Amino acid sequence: MDNYELLLSNNTYKVYKNVNIINGRLIYTYNKEIFDGAAIRNLIFFINSVKRKYGKTNIPIHIFLGNVSFKDKLTYIFLEILCDILIRRYNHSIVLYFFPKDDILTEGIEFSPLLLLDGNRNNLKTFLLKFEEDLYKNHYRKVIKGNTESNQLSKFMDEITYFLIYSGVEETCAGEIAEVIAELVGNAWEHAEAECLVDLDVTGSYFTNNSNNTFLGINIAVVNFSSLLFGQQLEQKMSMFEDGIGDRYCELKKAYDFHKKKFDSKYHREDFFNIASYQHKISGRNGNIYTGGTGLTKLISSLEQRSYRHMCYMISGERALWFEKNHLEYDSNGWIGFNDKRDFFTDIPSENTFTRNTIYMPGTAYNLNFVMERGLENGE
Repeated sequence: MDNYELLLSNNTYKVYKNVNIINGRLIYTYNKEIFDGAAIRNLIFFINSVKRKYGKTNIPIHIFLGNVSFKDKLTYIFLEILCDILIRRYNHSIVLYFFPKDDILTEGIEFSPLLLLDGNRNNLKTFLLKFEEDLYKNHYRKVIKGNTESNQLSKFMDEITYFLIYSGVEETCAGEIAEVIAELVGNAWEHAEAECLVDLDVTGSYFTNNSNNTFLGINIAVVNFSSLLFGQQLEQKMSMFEDGIGDRYCELKKAYDFHKKKFDSKYHREDFFNIASYQHKISGRNGNIYTGGTGLTKLISSLEQRSYRHMCYMISGERALWFEKNHLEYDSNGWIGFNDKRDFFTDIPSENTFTRNTIYMPGTAYNLNFVMERGLENGE
């Protein structure tokens, strides 16, 4: 992937001290039951320490995770990315020892190329191929190289729609999900000018303790790496605002004048520009003053409204933005406040809308999990 080594170079603030070599192999051991963002951070520290201490030597690396539950889909996708960097960029042989536990939000691990890191060197090449592209049963994976033809995004959207319908998702819902993913890929191309990794899986049937209905999980990760953060273009554009740029942007400036008085340790300047970038007809792209914000949050809200359970968030830089259905409604003028009042101009986002990342994310990554009743999705 383009720029994915930025993940290592932007997370160098701690040295992993216990780098052990046993029988000519570097050993990394993780002893906790939940593999989460903190685990990714520590593994990055380990990799940076290995490169600092051993330079260009390609010592085999053995990673021991044991019986482990991944916090969400995006977490194990980051583990895949780190392994791909080690294999593709630094020519390390990687062996991964782990027994992942099943969960409706992370069932896609069953299709992960991580399962190929079993000590068979012949599987390393297959890992690299499956990291770039995979279509098997209810799993879709592709690194989208860039907008090389005018209708590429439309073709991609159709491809996702057909995959979801084939996997048992109702047609209308499949179309909405495909539209969400296509918009995220389009944003990566236009704003970050970077390749975009898309990983999507649809689970089998699950039951709950208090219901006789069956549920399926629709789990999505979309990742691009760039030195440009999500709201950064809009922030730069706003600093050069001139008279006549348009009424919509003048209104945005009024909102900023209110919000900047509320910035503190929980609500940051970059948080404002992150939510501002989701506003209808607001764009960070230079020369584009009338478009932008085509309803991504509306689509996410619509999907969450129909979900029995969901976990949806975006990370960029040091900040995470959580999408909660009650905070994703637009007012009559097409502004979204990310708060209970649906007010972008006189109220700040609700508490817990933003959190601090455990890693610095150079670029933008999304984790979108939707648990839906299977009968409804099949139109029954």
